[in-house]
Amino acid sequence: MIAMSARLGTAFIHGTIIFLSITVLLLVSGAEYLDAFPKEQRDSLVLLFINLRQSGGLVWGMFFGVHCLLIGVLAYKSGYLPKWIGVLMILPGIGYLMNSFGAVVAPDLTGLFVIVVGIGTIGEIVFAFWLLIKGVDVQEWRLRAGE
Repeated sequence: MIAMSARLGTAFIHGTIIFLSITVLLLVSGAEYLDAFPKEQRDSLVLLFINLRQSGGLVWGMFFGVHCLLIGVLAYKSGYLPKWIGVLMILPGIGYLMNSFGAVVAPDLTGLFVIVVGIGTIGEIVFAFWLLIKGVDVQEWRLRAGE
């Protein structure tokens, strides 16, 4: 339930980020109603909304990191998937959390955190393709369903 809630949180944050992006597009559209604001003020607002969008990405990473971490733990403990798949999903969870919290705590190391997330993304890709191609262990599924 926590993993699902974290995933719903990411959807909400993505919607907010899209809203901020649309706001930036509206501010640079050149529409006549924008003439009520001086150019310097519009430019400042554009920069503000771009910075808010980037900060939203960090908040998104916190929620998505929790989601990946918990999905990895569930996959590891379930018995329906190989344990190494669960470990590969735990890695991006840790990477996203390190990236999001690290950008706040140690912004000088942001490049390192991006590398950690990049490596962790391999786990997400493997997890998705494993589920699409191989699926879960059907015998284990039936065994547990019979209990």
